[in-house]
Amino acid sequence: MYDDLDCFERALMHFGTRIDVIIAMEMGNKLDSETAYQLIKSELKKLKKVRKQVVKPAAEVDVPKADF
Repeated sequence: MYDDLDCFERALMHFGTRIDVIIAMEMGNKLDSETAYQLIKSELKKLKKVRKQVVKPAAEVDVPKADF
């Protein structure tokens, strides 16, 4: 099932796992809320970088325009 994931899907799966761990550590008082926030922010930044590398911007995708 997970063998055919592309780069973005793998990054998204990794992001979810990391966020789960960060939240669990914050709830278990292993991290303070500010540190957890900064870690989540960092993970989101990494995910956005991968998305920009993999997913074509909307301007590059051929989308037919509707005639109104």
